[in-house]
Amino acid sequence: KKYDFIIVENNMYLYKILYCVVNSKFIFHLHNDIDNRNKPYSLCKFISNTASQVITCSEFLKERFYSITKCNQIAVLNNCVDFKIFTYSDMDRINLRKKYKLDKNDVVFLYIGRISEDKGIIPLIESFELIKNKNFKLFIIGDKENGDHHTISMFNNLIESSVKSKYLGKIFNKDLYKFISMADSVVIPTIVEEAFG
Repeated sequence: KKYDFIIVENNMYLYKILYCVVNSKFIFHLHNDIDNRNKPYSLCKFISNTASQVITCSEFLKERFYSITKCNQIAVLNNCVDFKIFTYSDMDRINLRKKYKLDKNDVVFLYIGRISEDKGIIPLIESFELIKNKNFKLFIIGDKENGDHHTISMFNNLIESSVKSKYLGKIFNKDLYKFISMADSVVIPTIVEEAFG
């Protein structure tokens, strides 16, 4: 089939393969920082020379991509929230806090993200254990599948011995709003540049 455009989401390697085998115009959507490992400079330059358009999720990423490629075909399309999905009632908050046996005085902090070193999950849990206030609780939602073995091992040991932190596993995006409603604060402890923090 002939397509007007093919949009490749964030995978530079896939982009190069498809570009070489499919005769079409391409758009590349970038939503992670460039690190010369998963997003190597050579592929950034290849994309800048072949894509009809590069879309980034932030001005930060636009400037990063431009600094490496000098590409002028970069547009910013910020991440957004669909309020038809991410709208909750007080009952969502009440039910989840009851389910996890939270006291009305408990202050809930929520981490949502991959369980990986660059997301800062290990220092977050370690620092949380130092907080003296017993009413401060940390809930962690995330995927362990793509993390490195060392970080996952440390994470598992910390969670097992933690008094204040609870790992809820991977939660489907369509259900995240309920857990956000349960929290008093969302924590983003990333220790590398965050594309759209």
